Amino acid sequence: MDKKQVIALVIGALVVGWGASYVTNKPAAESETATDKKDTLNDYIALKINGKSYTKSHIEQQIQAATAVGGEPTKFDAMPEALQKNITESFVRHEILRQEAESRDMMDDPEVRERAAFMKNQAMIDIFLNRKIDELVPAEKIKAAYDEKVKNMTHGEEMQAAHILVENEDEAKAIIAEITGGKDFAELAKAKSKDVGSGQNGGDLGFFTKEQMIPEFSNAAFALKPGEVSAQPVKTAFGWHVIKAGEHRPVSAPPFEQMEPQLKNEMVGAAMQEYLNSLVGKSQVSFYTADGHERPIFENLLHPAPEANAPGAAPAGAAPATGEAAPANAETPAEAGDTSAQ
Repeated sequence: MDKKQVIALVIGALVVGWGASYVTNKPAAESETATDKKDTLNDYIALKINGKSYTKSHIEQQIQAATAVGGEPTKFDAMPEALQKNITESFVRHEILRQEAESRDMMDDPEVRERAAFMKNQAMIDIFLNRKIDELVPAEKIKAAYDEKVKNMTHGEEMQAAHILVENEDEAKAIIAEITGGKDFAELAKAKSKDVGSGQNGGDLGFFTKEQMIPEFSNAAFALKPGEVSAQPVKTAFGWHVIKAGEHRPVSAPPFEQMEPQLKNEMVGAAMQEYLNSLVGKSQVSFYTADGHERPIFENLLHPAPEANAPGAAPAGAAPATGEAAPANAETPAEAGDTSAQ
């Protein structure tokens, strides 16, 4: 993403954020916050609009709120000059519009009050749910789920291998003869393998478990010692392979940091669905017709059946344990459609 796109995204977020902050009928420049109190020595008036003063900290607070950035407030002075200019111009335009609308008593307009109430309710729900998520899915619960998920992922073995894939057996035998005669395996893979993806990397397929490749290929590869090249071509649905074995190692589980986001999403989805269902279950809900008669609740409206692929639903299978994958565009024996393949 280039600088222009970054600026556009930031300004777009600020438009929404500034608009929401003005609904309170109190400009950011007129409100006192903890940041105002603790940063007065380094703060200064950065802007004046129609007699109203705006300090640097006020602008930074608006940026922080509008872009939903966690941690320390965004430092205006640390931004590139072009970004400072664009943000300031956007802030000025919106503040001038706010002042003009306020001068016409728009805050008392029924439509404004209705929209303000909606935004207030939405903000209340959002903040409530964020706090509820921390309560329902604390960090220690995610770590416990990780430990449970990976305890069976640390068994078995994986290996690294490279291959050269060709159309027929005679061609494969000729390549084996060239390797036996001293030709470099990687160079032959680049020149002759019809698996272009791995061929560009010297035939490298990365690390894989026995179950992640089709049986004909896996059985031949795992029978080789590290550094050994198959003495005979290996036939699969893809063609004929010349295989060179690399190192073997125990299967290792992905680190917690790698799996945490996915686990948290799954757990939050399930926890929030369960929590919402519990609230609905103890609530009294009635539907009425236009003439005031009660009507039956639509089937599954308040109690929908869980979907197999819904957020938070248990995944169909464990994530691959391997830390390295074959190139994304490589045609490998695992792509043959065999149910045991990756």
